[in-house]
Amino acid sequence: MQDRFLQFCKANSVLGQKKKILLAVSGGLDSVVMFDLFYRSGIPIAVAHCNFGLRDKESDGDESFVKRLCVKNKIDFHRKKFNTKSYAQKHKTSIQVAARELRYEWFNELIETESYQLISTAHHLDDSIETFFINLLRGTGLKGLTGIPSSANRLIRPLSDFSRAEILSYAKSKKLKWREDSSNTSEDYLRNRIRKNLSPILLKMQPELHEVMRKNLSHLQGSNSLLEEYGNLLKEKFVSQNDKDIWKINIESLSKEGLATEKLQLILSGLGIKTADIQSMLKVNDPGKEYKSGDLRILRDRKHLIIQKSRAAGQDTLLIPETQDEILYMDKRIQFKKTKPGGSKKAENTVNIENLDAAKLIFPLQLRVWKPGDSFYPLGMKQRKKVSDFLIDQKIDRFEKEKCSVLLSGTDIVCILGLRIDDRFKITTTTKTIFSIHLTDI
Repeated sequence: MQDRFLQFCKANSVLGQKKKILLAVSGGLDSVVMFDLFYRSGIPIAVAHCNFGLRDKESDGDESFVKRLCVKNKIDFHRKKFNTKSYAQKHKTSIQVAARELRYEWFNELIETESYQLISTAHHLDDSIETFFINLLRGTGLKGLTGIPSSANRLIRPLSDFSRAEILSYAKSKKLKWREDSSNTSEDYLRNRIRKNLSPILLKMQPELHEVMRKNLSHLQGSNSLLEEYGNLLKEKFVSQNDKDIWKINIESLSKEGLATEKLQLILSGLGIKTADIQSMLKVNDPGKEYKSGDLRILRDRKHLIIQKSRAAGQDTLLIPETQDEILYMDKRIQFKKTKPGGSKKAENTVNIENLDAAKLIFPLQLRVWKPGDSFYPLGMKQRKKVSDFLIDQKIDRFEKEKCSVLLSGTDIVCILGLRIDDRFKITTTTKTIFSIHLTDI
């Protein structure tokens, strides 16, 4: 087992690294064996333990056990206690999903703050087999049948090729001690029901179940990789991205293709939208309807599906002094320049350049996201117009509306950034200095 472990480490560039690997150690059999394999191999490690507070004193006992293990072997130890139930209620998700989100968010924080190389978890072959059947019973696409990957980004799973029986045999041979999780005996969870009821039946029917499923998962992973490559080709054809956090899928063009629904599912899956959410979305053709999937928001309009990463609440007002020559705001680089009128090139307004009469501006200017009730005098008009009505007239979709920002001089709107200046601040024949705003996508 040690040799196969070292082969995995070599294949994943773990050996010979000076930075430590962060091990996720719960205190159970699997994570203790993972700890032992790393420790015996002389690979620099540190340990992170999550106390989810779900089993009262038992959870605290797990934490104490892992801490003693680290102290005994002089290993850096990190622990964090979570209010998992409160998180699950707040985010309207299951306890299992809440625990997963909390731990990986913390692990990634540790990697950044402590400069660890990788995160290692103790998922093994039985976990992948159980995940296969969980997803099969719930309904899934091909990706859901590929098990748990042995590596992904900064995450490795060095036990992914070992069965639970092999791990137990190793632990006994090394006389290791570990903690038993009482929740593993509960049949409240589908995974436990599969482990206790379905797996024994399958093993009786097929004694070589682990080897057969290892091959099945490998074949499915290969097929899924090919499908993902095809999905990338579809994205190039039907998906546009004018903003790093917004994608537009041309469903009008896609609908004219054969297997349009299947192709759309493949594109959406490649953008990170969950299978269950995709199925729910495709049932209803309702322009204007908004959906959510993880940290993504999906808006359906007549010709497109518009997908946006959820953004934090709008930025606070930024003050721009007269001496400011450049700022970064949302996804834009904004440059401010003063020039004199005249010359061969006339100062005209475009979507990327807005020219104003500098003498009419009161500094510092203010930049903020527009608000309901905001109004201005659009260039060429002598009547005031609500910003909300102007955006509707411009056929700006809901996601783009949320990003629209206004520049103010005192309490007056100078312009809607990138869309229209206020008529009161335009350049005239008496303008002596032009204040130009140049917009560039980051």
